[in-house]
Amino acid sequence: MDISETEEIIYDIDKVSVAPIYPGCDSCITNEDRIACFSSKIKRIVSKKFNGNLGEEYGLNGLQRIHVQFEVDTDGIITDVKIRAPHPAIKKETRRVVDKFSNMTPAKIGNEAVRVKYILPITFKILD
Repeated sequence: MDISETEEIIYDIDKVSVAPIYPGCDSCITNEDRIACFSSKIKRIVSKKFNGNLGEEYGLNGLQRIHVQFEVDTDGIITDVKIRAPHPAIKKETRRVVDKFSNMTPAKIGNEAVRVKYILPITFKILD
């Protein structure tokens, strides 16, 4: 019996020795700073690109929560995007925005590139 495939481990972003490095975060020295910069860049894209008016178009009101989970693979590419949203149109819009995230330098443990999981909560309020 030949077992040539090994199960790939997916790490939480705060469990790796070097977090993924988002473009523009290259000067960050500590892992904590890399994670903060990574989060900041992604949140900035969401706040600029996400069309929050869609909720009103589809009869939603009040506080809306979207849960996004994705992985940064060993090539620095975002994969396995999972989205929970209050409406299919909001889910589609969220996917459109996530697709705008840049590729990055992958996370590492030692000298080995590893996959990491990232969870991004998005909250917006629809005013009546």
